[in-house]
Amino acid sequence: MRPKYKNVTFYCHNLGGYDVVFIIKVLYDFNDRDKEDPYNISCFFKDDKIIQMKINKNNNSVTIKDSYTIFNSSLAKSFGLHTVKSVSPHGFSSRNHLFYIGNTPDIYFYGNISAELYKEFYTTEWSFRSESLKYLELDVNSLFEVLQKANKQIFLDYNVEMTESLTISGLA
Repeated sequence: MRPKYKNVTFYCHNLGGYDVVFIIKVLYDFNDRDKEDPYNISCFFKDDKIIQMKINKNNNSVTIKDSYTIFNSSLAKSFGLHTVKSVSPHGFSSRNHLFYIGNTPDIYFYGNISAELYKEFYTTEWSFRSESLKYLELDVNSLFEVLQKANKQIFLDYNVEMTESLTISGLA
């Protein structure tokens, strides 16, 4: 809620299916501790998922939208990105593993990847922290690249700002 982000729109890919849980928890935990100056949170739902969240505090407002409602396919494939998201052992994520260093977690933790791909990045000096940070940086950069390309194209073709809509049908 820094002044430089006043009235800014941010995007999360799959906000309602993943990120919103963490964002809301942090905001509600803060509100429980600081009842004098709480965050005001309003959400817009589609099919029981939050697709937009507005956060207000001290005359400052930030909007977070779900880009998945506009681009519900693989972003890298759809847009031919330079920055391609890596793989992550999502099933391995837990408090117990935050500072894990050792062998790459078992292929089981990666979901649906091939044995060949797993062999390519397997190492005996794997760090959960550094691999997670690398994954998150690639994730954020690839989403930024998609949003930048898409917004430019939509504006050039239709003279419409992508941030004016919440869904692909609304954008149409």
